[in-house]
Amino acid sequence: MVETGEEAIKVVQNELKEGRRVAVGFFDAVLDKGMEGTETIRKVKGIHEEMLCAVVTTHADHSIKNIVEIFTSPEEWIYYNKPFTEGELEQCAYTLVDLWNRRKREKDYIRLIVKKNNLLNQSR
Repeated sequence: MVETGEEAIKVVQNELKEGRRVAVGFFDAVLDKGMEGTETIRKVKGIHEEMLCAVVTTHADHSIKNIVEIFTSPEEWIYYNKPFTEGELEQCAYTLVDLWNRRKREKDYIRLIVKKNNLLNQSR
């Protein structure tokens, strides 16, 4: 767990540098110090676009319109207003990680199909 947007960006950069992927990030839309939460998400998605996000906030007036513009698909993120329960966040994590794994498997299957198709075309 990190406390600033800058720290979150460094964690993601370090994971990618080590050859690991981050499936899910939990972000507070409004941070007390450092970079704004939504700007952090923009920067993280810029370096690791596959990462899915849970966006949380205590600020009910924080515009969803500002948040939705960050993402290319509605299935890339989930939004929660505080207070929420630990169980809600745990279920959110399970759901997003499962989605991330399914997306990865789909991409792997597509690559395999394309590779087999290319091999078939070469042998003709």
